[in-house]
Amino acid sequence: MFHFVDYVLLHLCFCFLQACLDDFSHHNIDVACNLLETCGRFLYRSPETTIRMANMLEILMRLKNVKNLDPRHSTLVENAYYLCKPPERSARVSKVRPPLYQYIRKLLFSDLDKSSIEHVLRQLRKLPWSECEAYLLKCFMKVHKGKYGQIHLIASLTASLSRYHDEFAVSVVDEVLEEIRLGLELNDYGMQQRRIAHMRFLGELYNYEHVDSSVIFETLNLILVFGHDTPEQDVLDPPEDCFRIRMVIILLETCGRYFDRGSSKRKLDRFLIHFQRYILSKGALPLDVEFDLQDLFVELRPNMIRYTSIEEANAALIEHEENECTVSTEKASSEKHSDIDKQLSGTTSSIISANGQRTTNVNDENGLHEGIGGSDTDSGSGTIDQDGHDEEELDEENHDNRCDTEDEDDDGVGPASDEDDEVHVRQKLAEADPHEVASFEQELRAVMQESMEQRRQELRGRPALNMVIPMNLFEGSR
Repeated sequence: MFHFVDYVLLHLCFCFLQACLDDFSHHNIDVACNLLETCGRFLYRSPETTIRMANMLEILMRLKNVKNLDPRHSTLVENAYYLCKPPERSARVSKVRPPLYQYIRKLLFSDLDKSSIEHVLRQLRKLPWSECEAYLLKCFMKVHKGKYGQIHLIASLTASLSRYHDEFAVSVVDEVLEEIRLGLELNDYGMQQRRIAHMRFLGELYNYEHVDSSVIFETLNLILVFGHDTPEQDVLDPPEDCFRIRMVIILLETCGRYFDRGSSKRKLDRFLIHFQRYILSKGALPLDVEFDLQDLFVELRPNMIRYTSIEEANAALIEHEENECTVSTEKASSEKHSDIDKQLSGTTSSIISANGQRTTNVNDENGLHEGIGGSDTDSGSGTIDQDGHDEEELDEENHDNRCDTEDEDDDGVGPASDEDDEVHVRQKLAEADPHEVASFEQELRAVMQESMEQRRQELRGRPALNMVIPMNLFEGSR
């Protein structure tokens, strides 16, 4: 129930509003709109003043439609009207979720922070994954609805869960890449925050070593070339739209600092040249995008030249590709020479081992033949030697030689000393058949060639070792 003072104030409000409506122009429009934004909702909802306030609002909208107001005043009137009398709509029906789903949302969207990530990980591992894995994947993909600064925590949870649920972690990566491609296909302005969050999420997945660098570079190249050279190019990537540039900036700001060595560094250098050519095709950029680009190049490549025309970027790209071809050619030739050196060293060692075996075999054969000859000579048995002659014939020849020697000693003047009593047995050298020698050498070469080929195949089959053969092995073999 209103007091007397309240009635007086209500009467003054309606009097001021009526005066503004009577002269609805210039600053009176601003005063009426400010008055309605301040107390219009209260007057409209109060039972004592609702009818009178509704009539005032109707008069306000009629004046707005009749008078030719400028856009600013027209917007002010509409805002004041709908603030006092919102449009009628059905009440929002809240979703009814099972208690398990509510607990998952509480863990990910309320409890998750830098200090509680271990607790959240343990609680997620305790969940019945057969029932809630699909809903967990859905919640993980809603990174755009949470805090932007906690996206790296979701990526950390994904990398940690991959040790226990590998399929779930792979599904997260697939969904992120699919969402990025969907954003490129639709190019809807309402999806901008969602696309930015997914780019940050992909970069954080790389930081936590859950995806490879090839996935990052494929995504970067896809952002630059998707939809080009197609009839839908003006729809998918209009000339005045710079949002793809912002997506590349977000991804490189997240994980680009790790591409500073090796093949990743060369890939990023090549991509940045393509990226500059894409930037130049857009013409004049907004100031915020230009400032973000300057910060990006200062962070990643402070010494890289910013090109001013597409021709300069094309020339730099050609020069970069020529340098890469030269480096790759030199690397291939050096690897080829190293492979040849390894093969030669392996062949040399095999030859050395084969020659050593050959010398040993020959010596063994000679020693074997000498042992056989000596034993036969001492025993006097009727065995056959290597030339096919009977030992009886050799004994007769040795007997004749010994007789001649004794005759010569008898003809001498001095008496025979103890040394002269020693008997020197000389074995008759058998003449070698040239055909047999040639066939023996041919068979020996065949055996050597077979062993060398077998050794080469063994060396090719096992991994090569970067080991230098000591020179003392060569000297010892010699």
